[in-house]
Amino acid sequence: MMLRPNHVLINALTAIMLLNALALFGPVGVLGQSGAPEYTLAADGLPTTGQYSYVVCADMNKDSKMDIVVGADKYPSADTHGLYVWTGDGTGKWSKNSQGLPEDNNYGGMGVGDLNKDGNPDIAASFETWSGSPGKGIGVYLGNGGSGGLSFSAGTAPTTSGGYDSAFVADVNADGNLDIVGGVHGGGGGVKVWLGNGGSGGLQWTEKDTGLPTSGEYTGVTAGDVNGDGRLDIAAGDYDGNGIHVWTQNADGSYTAANDGLFKQSQSFDVVFADFNKDSKMDLVATVRGHGVYVWLGNGGAGGKVNWTESRQGLPTSGDFKQIGVADMDGDGNLDMVVAEVDSGIVVYKGNGGAGGSLAFTKASGSLPTSGTYYGAAFCKINSDSIWDVVGATWGSGIKAWTTALGPADTTPPAKITDLAAQALNHQSAKLTWTAPGDDGATGKATSYDIRYSSSDMTSMSEFNAAFKAQAPPTPKDAGTKETFTVTGLSANRTYYFAVVAYDEATNPSPLSNSANAKTQPAPANPKPPTVTITTPVNNSKVGGIVPIVITFSDPDNDVNELEITLDGTKVNSQSGMSSPYTWNWDTKNGTTKASDGTHIIQVLVRDKANLEARVYGHYTVENKAPPKPHTDTFIPGFETLGLVAAVALVLAMNAGRRKVNKA
Repeated sequence: MMLRPNHVLINALTAIMLLNALALFGPVGVLGQSGAPEYTLAADGLPTTGQYSYVVCADMNKDSKMDIVVGADKYPSADTHGLYVWTGDGTGKWSKNSQGLPEDNNYGGMGVGDLNKDGNPDIAASFETWSGSPGKGIGVYLGNGGSGGLSFSAGTAPTTSGGYDSAFVADVNADGNLDIVGGVHGGGGGVKVWLGNGGSGGLQWTEKDTGLPTSGEYTGVTAGDVNGDGRLDIAAGDYDGNGIHVWTQNADGSYTAANDGLFKQSQSFDVVFADFNKDSKMDLVATVRGHGVYVWLGNGGAGGKVNWTESRQGLPTSGDFKQIGVADMDGDGNLDMVVAEVDSGIVVYKGNGGAGGSLAFTKASGSLPTSGTYYGAAFCKINSDSIWDVVGATWGSGIKAWTTALGPADTTPPAKITDLAAQALNHQSAKLTWTAPGDDGATGKATSYDIRYSSSDMTSMSEFNAAFKAQAPPTPKDAGTKETFTVTGLSANRTYYFAVVAYDEATNPSPLSNSANAKTQPAPANPKPPTVTITTPVNNSKVGGIVPIVITFSDPDNDVNELEITLDGTKVNSQSGMSSPYTWNWDTKNGTTKASDGTHIIQVLVRDKANLEARVYGHYTVENKAPPKPHTDTFIPGFETLGLVAAVALVLAMNAGRRKVNKA
């Protein structure tokens, strides 16, 4: 039995696990409910002080009511540490029931599941090694299911050495026994997998992780079947600044990287697999330091290769977010997410399930807090209704919980767009303009646009649905605002017809817009090559830290569509469909673009649709090492400082991805 109400895995194995969870927690929601959510504090009995950095909801005492499992971190500035359980009574009242759990040590992410197959939920928690915390490895705590009062006892651990940022529970090898995936803490060590025996003859673990990284620090781990072969694959957030990683599991239990299309820069935190656009293929959501929340749509391994496509309309593109929870919160059939935002509270994003062929999210946080240091967030079933509620873990203000209620269902669609106009820009693109409709008629703001084009007129929805879909449409603006969008990839000297449908957060579609048409210009008789320049920093500059490389390019035919950047001969970035100027942040201290002190060469290549290319080179001297300090016998306070900014990364549902303190 694997308990994960916040995480939806689409394959036969995990479907069985989800049914087990539903048997305990009741239905995920009632389809058709789509009113705006509102939240009411339901935290009677929960601590109002203390530093907590991750949270999991599970029915630990098997009374068909969800309980809260939390971990705390033993940092110099913290007075709370250990593992704790607060059991719920189904009305928003909570009682501490942590007998047998340690109230010391420093804990990272954790997972909950029946590790020894006795029918009772257990906990697997990762030990971090901050501030001299004595715990090492992965701790296992076996629950008694509440018989005679909820209690836990230490079980056999898969490892008792080293520090770990994250732990995740899943049946990785499909043998009916739950296994543990771990992400190694500072000092490196990569990603580990331990296969469990289900407690037969005593709980035992066997490490099996060939092909997974053996170095580096990973702050969040998760598992799901990304290519439909029935085997669970693994994703991890890379704290060393190398973005997000996925590895598919082979028939022999080894792993192969499957990262095409994923973000490959910056520190990342929580990772979660879920099918957001309802195509029966696993997608991936992650929080990336300074870059907000990302979603990548998976192709399910089509053509024999896993590929990921970024799709984050309506999600934040900046900010420091940590733990993620995923569930169909309001029962409308679309997956939603709750995310902890450091210093900015708890945020809920409602998904549209890919309505109109375009995945989009709408912020639906209602009265949830917009301030406070939140590191943990999860969906939870606090009461007996069919709607998922919200739990948050704070650094300094304890544990919070809110019940969710939905307002009246939204049945009013956006207004029809009546002023759509089209203008050819060149032989391959056309500019569209229109006035933004509202969310309800001409009021508010719609959630997404579906823009289509065809060589024949579109006067009905059947003709619209059969037309070509424009990629990356804009996020709708407030009603009455002028919208513009450029459709690219058109053929020369041809008349095209365009139409738009707007959707609201309840996926209500607007009527089909008026049809607009434009004829592209003839193709140039003699295509001319593009030009490219590195605007900043200037050639032969001294640089260090994170260096913005600003690239300006142009083309007489206006058809530059590819850009590649190499560092000392190794490709480090590639883009398509970008606009000029384009900025790439070169991290000279971390990750795959780390550069030693000395001279390095950056090459930028741009290519147009006629395959004509242009290159530019920049020579830069990296200076990251501090110059020697002058000798002095006097110590001046303030020259050496140590900054620790807490940054916990996330779980999801029954597994806490990883709650890590950032080293500023």
